[in-house]
Amino acid sequence: MKLCFFHSLQNPLPQRLYLPFKPKTLPTHLPDSAKHIQTSAQVTTDAQTTPVLSSVQKGNFLPTSISYSKLLSQCAASKSVGVGMEVHAHIIRFGCSGDRSLRNHLINFYSKCRFFRHARKLVDESTEPDLVSWSALISGYAQNGLGKEALSAFHEMHSLGVKCNEFTFPSVLKACSITRDLVLGKQVHGIALLTGFESDEFVANTLVVMYAKCGEFGDSRRLFDAIPERNVVSWNAFVFLLCAE
Repeated sequence: MKLCFFHSLQNPLPQRLYLPFKPKTLPTHLPDSAKHIQTSAQVTTDAQTTPVLSSVQKGNFLPTSISYSKLLSQCAASKSVGVGMEVHAHIIRFGCSGDRSLRNHLINFYSKCRFFRHARKLVDESTEPDLVSWSALISGYAQNGLGKEALSAFHEMHSLGVKCNEFTFPSVLKACSITRDLVLGKQVHGIALLTGFESDEFVANTLVVMYAKCGEFGDSRRLFDAIPERNVVSWNAFVFLLCAE
């Protein structure tokens, strides 16, 4: 989905976002961190996403946490790096960088766009990164084939006492599949079993693939047979299992 016009967003914002200065203008009072992001955005902004900034700038209302969050979600989905960086610069300028929800949206945005250094920096700067922060980072690593980095983040999250949920388990198991780490995969499977998430459809399907990729075809088939309601993802996992055997 192209971010060509602000009003074409799938989930319209409750009020229009007001950008008080043009994308290529750096006000002297902007904080250094925002200036750095703004400068990066000028380099990475795609010509197709620039109209968003000019159309949004015509609004008459100050930005809100909700409007920022929705715009960042759209930027993450469409990989609009330049626009997302512009939004990040404004978040800093308006003193909203301490908002936990916005920080998590930024981590998700940068992870989805493969700007992992930025995502990791936001996690490190958090006084207490929560499950949403870690899940966004781990998912970004795993979805882009960076299994070792995903597992490293998982170990760090686990050491801090942050527990996985049905959204985190699939990403961690995918990372185990990428690295062929059967030992850790079994440990994560055990945690999912103890916490009641093994039966979750996404967790179950990822387990089928993880065991197959690690060469444990018998366990993979048994897990597939145990899935009560199989969907397209389940059958895709089964096809992968058959091809891998």
